[in-house]
Amino acid sequence: MDKIIERDCLEYMEDIDLSPMAGKTVLVTGANGLIGTYLVCFLHLANLCKNLNINIIAVSKHMPSLKFGGIFDVLYKFYPLDLTSDSTDDLPRADYIIHGATYAQPEIFMKNYSETVHLNVFSTENLLRKAKKDGAKFLFLSSSEVYGSPGPDNIPTKETYSGSCSPVSVRSVYAESKRLGETLCCAYKNYEKLDVKIARIFMTYGPGLTIHDKRVMGQFINEALVEHKVLMLDDGSKLRTFCYVADCAVMLLYVLLYGKNFVYNVGGRDCISIKRLAEKICSLTGSTLSIGKSKVLNEGDVMISPDIVRPDISKITSESRLTYFMPLSDGLQRTIVWNLMQFF
Repeated sequence: MDKIIERDCLEYMEDIDLSPMAGKTVLVTGANGLIGTYLVCFLHLANLCKNLNINIIAVSKHMPSLKFGGIFDVLYKFYPLDLTSDSTDDLPRADYIIHGATYAQPEIFMKNYSETVHLNVFSTENLLRKAKKDGAKFLFLSSSEVYGSPGPDNIPTKETYSGSCSPVSVRSVYAESKRLGETLCCAYKNYEKLDVKIARIFMTYGPGLTIHDKRVMGQFINEALVEHKVLMLDDGSKLRTFCYVADCAVMLLYVLLYGKNFVYNVGGRDCISIKRLAEKICSLTGSTLSIGKSKVLNEGDVMISPDIVRPDISKITSESRLTYFMPLSDGLQRTIVWNLMQFF
């Protein structure tokens, strides 16, 4: 197992009581993704450290890069399924289903627009049907994208904000399909009496976010490690809130097991400007920062994004009583070291 990810999960192991999952079967889709990998590792280590005997069903399009062995093989099964086309009928019965399979990077979800809609809508309903058949609890990993661009009166953004999304922008294939996925969850909750929760995840980072990720943090780390300089194309004044992936995973497991409400924001506390983010990455890597000429963007351009992304996470923190969040500098250092170990 990846040693950095293992260390992270072990550090957080006492922050979440997974005993309700003892002897149960947990199905995780998107198991190879940033968040899915941490969820699977948490369950794996709970088996090793707590002797919980959780049966882990991991589903993703490709076989995992992490190598699990020994006793873990008895409690772990991986299914390399393309959820846009392959049937889920042969998957084992589950007690808990976490649906995290999606395309989240703008460059990728625009290229794979049909598959993105399918994963967020049709695959979601297929898994909701399975949850109904199995009597399983269901957690849908949604996104802060469903909020669109909130105005100042809705910053920080609460779960009660209904969003301001356009169905005809180039990135609407992601945001609007996530919104429809949430609508399906609401329908199954109210009409089928399914135990279902929604987690609206804000920007998440950590080991597993690679230098090939085209979003801002991945781009900056790539430039810092490869070229030893970071280039910004504007003044970097936009504000973003980043959540370390281990913090995110703990909150998701809490929502699934103990959440008293239907919808939760899941995000971090570190709200920082893009320029300050670039400066931190430069400081940690010994790189230089420069500002180039900004592009003129059209209204539908994928690069256009809200000026401020800041969640109100008081619902999840007050319920769970989680108080510790990985400081951004520490989380960035772990992300950078992980990339150095992987690619250099």
